[in-house]
Amino acid sequence: MGRVFFNTRKHIQSLTAAHTVLASDSNTTFILNAAAGVAITLPSAADMGEGWHCRFLVGTLFATSDWTITATAAVIKGGINELEVDTGDDGAATTGSTTLTLEKEKDVLGDYIDLMCDGTTIYLSGQLSADAGLTFS
Repeated sequence: MGRVFFNTRKHIQSLTAAHTVLASDSNTTFILNAAAGVAITLPSAADMGEGWHCRFLVGTLFATSDWTITATAAVIKGGINELEVDTGDDGAATTGSTTLTLEKEKDVLGDYIDLMCDGTTIYLSGQLSADAGLTFS
């Protein structure tokens, strides 16, 4: 029997300006490629639907302003891992936020956040290198 191959390639999109994410963007990795952070708007959790997923990955250090990712309601829940090892506050988490802010000058190439949806809630996970690299509102 021959070998069976599955297409497991992820869709990659470079972001350099404000962007509105679509429900059809599920399984996309968005590479944040601008020194000046910009606003990213998410679709509603209902429009995303069950099984929707995307990743936001730092591809360019943003030294002049923050990146923001905004949902239509306070439905973002979860937390991220932080790699630094001091005794400060680690692993930012939220029980219901509308906006995620990736803080300027706290980013490291390769830092990422994942968002997954069940049609009602957007679940947050990911990994950052520095304390206070992600804040919620």
